[in-house]
Parts: sequence; structure tokens; C-alpha cells
Amino acid sequence: MNEHLFLKQLTIELRGLPDNEIEAVLEDYRDYFSEARGNGLSEEDTVKSLGRPFDIAQDIKTSQKQATQHTESHVSSSTQSIIVMISLILFNLIIVLGPAIGVIGGFFGIVISCGLFTILPILVSLKLFFGAGHLFELFLSFILCGISILVFPFLLTLMKKGKHYLNQYVSWNIRLMKGEVS
Repeated sequence: MNEHLFLKQLTIELRGLPDNEIEAVLEDYRDYFSEARGNGLSEEDTVKSLGRPFDIAQDIKTSQKQATQHTESHVSSSTQSIIVMISLILFNLIIVLGPAIGVIGGFFGIVISCGLFTILPILVSLKLFFGAGHLFELFLSFILCGISILVFPFLLTLMKKGKHYLNQYVSWNIRLMKGEVS
């Protein structure tokens, strides 16, 4: 088999592919035959080293199908990740954000109250000093101060756990957007 016959059979076997791809493949094989001639190989030896045109065409068609499937799966994966991201943003805004703001606001309200209860005996003592307060207020301020001192370590622990769970939730959201979590 010579170069002309090889290229003709390869053209026939490649039908079904776009014309520009067939022409690019044929141009590559023409260049290969030219190089082989330059190296002193005959057309028959070059054809034997290349193999059958049918096998070459099947390899080219298979590789094109795989490239097309990879592109389609990438587009499908991108579309899926965009849908997941939009859904996650809406879920976080509608379902998670409102209660989270309420819980965080309530927590900071309790922390500020504990801080104020801690300094309350000083304020009530000043009020008593100027003659405007009652002894019951001083007694009540000491009780509230003691309660706030007892509750404050619990609030610190609660704050650390809340920060830990918030970090876990954010990292889970990020992994979900990257597609690592199903």
C-alpha cells in the first residue's frame, strides 16, 4: 500500500467527523510520510509502521468521543455546582440567618447584662451614699452580681462552642459548594 491509497482509506474511515478535523488528520499523516521519506523509509515501510487506516480512524473517533463526554460532564458539573451554590445561599439567608442573628443578639444581651450586674453593687452603694437608695436594693445587687459571676464562665464556654460550631458550619458550606460533600 502506498501513501495515496493509505490516505484515501483513512479519509473513508474518518467519515462522520467534521471536514476540518479530517483535513487536519490527513495533513498530519502527509507530514509523517514526508519525514519518513526524508529519513530514507519507503512508503510501504511507513504504512506498515503506522498500522491499518481502520484502526487509526477508530482510535481518533474514540478519543473525540471521550473529549466530548469530558466536556459535557464538566458543563453538567459546573451547572450542578451553580445550582447548589444558589440553593445554599438562599437556604442560609432565609432559614439560618434570622435565627442566628436572634441567638447571637440574645447571647450578647446576656453577656452585657452580666457585666452590668457585676458593677451594680458599686452603683447601688453610690446611690445609698447619696441617700436616694434602699438597703434592699444593695442586697438585690449583691445577689445579681453573684449570679452573674457564676454564669460568666458558662457564657465563655458557650461562646467557644458557638464559635467552633459556626466554623464547622461555614467549612461544611464551603465543602458543599466545592462538591466534596454529597
